[in-house]
Amino acid sequence: EMTGSEEDALIAVLEEAVAAQVIVEGAARFGPAYSFTHALVRETLYGGLSGPRRQRLHARAAQALEQTKREGAAAELAHHWYCAGDHRRALAASIEAAIADDERYAYSEALTQYERALELWDVVDNPEELVAVDRVELGTRAAEAASCSGEPERAARLVEATLEGVDPAHEPTRAGLLRERVGRYRWIGGDIERALTAYEEAVATVPASPPSLERARVLAALAHALIVSNRSEPARARSAEALMIARAVQAQIEEGRALATLGAATARIADPDDGLAMVLEGRALLERAGAAPDLIFITHGLEWSVLERAGRFDEAVEAARQGVEYTRSHGMHRNHRGWLDASAATSLIKLGRWDEADATLEAALGREPTGITRRALQLLRAELKIACGDLAGARQSAADGRHAVRGDQPFTGRLFEVLASLAITDG
Repeated sequence: EMTGSEEDALIAVLEEAVAAQVIVEGAARFGPAYSFTHALVRETLYGGLSGPRRQRLHARAAQALEQTKREGAAAELAHHWYCAGDHRRALAASIEAAIADDERYAYSEALTQYERALELWDVVDNPEELVAVDRVELGTRAAEAASCSGEPERAARLVEATLEGVDPAHEPTRAGLLRERVGRYRWIGGDIERALTAYEEAVATVPASPPSLERARVLAALAHALIVSNRSEPARARSAEALMIARAVQAQIEEGRALATLGAATARIADPDDGLAMVLEGRALLERAGAAPDLIFITHGLEWSVLERAGRFDEAVEAARQGVEYTRSHGMHRNHRGWLDASAATSLIKLGRWDEADATLEAALGREPTGITRRALQLLRAELKIACGDLAGARQSAADGRHAVRGDQPFTGRLFEVLASLAITDG
C-alpha cells in the first residue's frame, strides 16, 4: 500500500533487495514476509531519509494500517501519526492505545502512550473534542501506570504536575483526590514524611459535608498509611470513620478498603481472628466491585501482616504467595510483587527455611524494585547474610537498603538492628 507499485514491480524490487542481502525472506501466517538483515541496516536507511520524506512515509504507513481495520493497531498508528507530525490523530490513537494497554495490564506500554498524549495535549487545539478524557484524568491515568510499572517517583511527579491545573478553591474534591494519589506514590517511593503530609492535606481538602464517596476514599487511604506505619489507634479511628461514610453513600470499593484496614487495626489492638475476617471480607467487597488491582493488592499485604503478628507463619507464607500470584497475573512485577516477596521471606526466615527465603529475596531484587520495597528486601537480605556469616554481603545490602528511601522511616527498628549487628561484628 505504501509503495503504490504494481505487484510484479514490487516483487522484482524485493528479490533485488534479498539478493543484495539488505532484507531476508521469512514466513508469516498468510504468506511471505520480509525483515532487514540487521537493525543497523534499517537504522542506516531510515537515517538517510530527509525529514519531509520520513514524515510522508509515516503518514502513508498510518493510512495503510487504517485501511486494514486491524484490531490492536492503535499503538502503531500513534507512532506513525506522531512521526508524521499529525498531532491530532496521534493524540487520539495514543489514548486509545494506552487504555487498551491498561486493560491487559501492560503498564509500561500504557505509560509510554499516556506520556506521549500528555506531550501532545498542549500542542493540539481543543483536545477535549477528540477524546473522552480531560487533562486531569489523563495525568492521573499516566501516574497510575507509572506506579504499577514500579516507578512511584515518576508517578508522584505526574500527579503533582496535574495538580497545578486544579484550583482547590473551585474543585476541592478533585484536588483532594489528587493529593491522595501523591500520598500513595510518595509512600511507595519511601518519602514517608511527604506522603503522610499529602494524605492529611487530602483529608483537609475534600469537604466533610455532605458525606461522599470521595471523603470516604481519602480517609481510607490515610488509615492505610497509618496502619502500615504502626499507628494502630489513629488507623482504627480513621478507617471506622471512612467505613461509616462509605456505607452511608453505598460506595462499595471504599467500604471494602476501609473494612480491610479496620480489620488490620482490630487484629493488632483487640482480636486477630476478628481482624482477619474483616480483612478477607474487605477483599471480597473490592473484588465484587471490580476495584483497581492496587487496592486488592493491599489486602493481601494486610492478610499476611495479621497472620505474621499472630505467629501463624506457615499460613502467612501461603497468604503472601497467593498475593504474589495475584500481582504477577496483573503485571505488577517490580514493587507490588516485591513487597509480598519480602513478606513471604520474613515468615520463611522465622520458619528456618533460609535457603527458600534467600532465593525469594534474590529473585525479587533481580526485578529492580524501588523505594520502600527495595529497603524491605535489602534489610531482610542483610539480616539473613549476618546470620549466615556473610558480613560483606550484609554491609552491601544494608547500605543499598538505607539509601533506597529518604530518612530512616520506614522499618526504623529493623534498619538500626542490622546496623547495630554489623557494628558488633566490627568490634
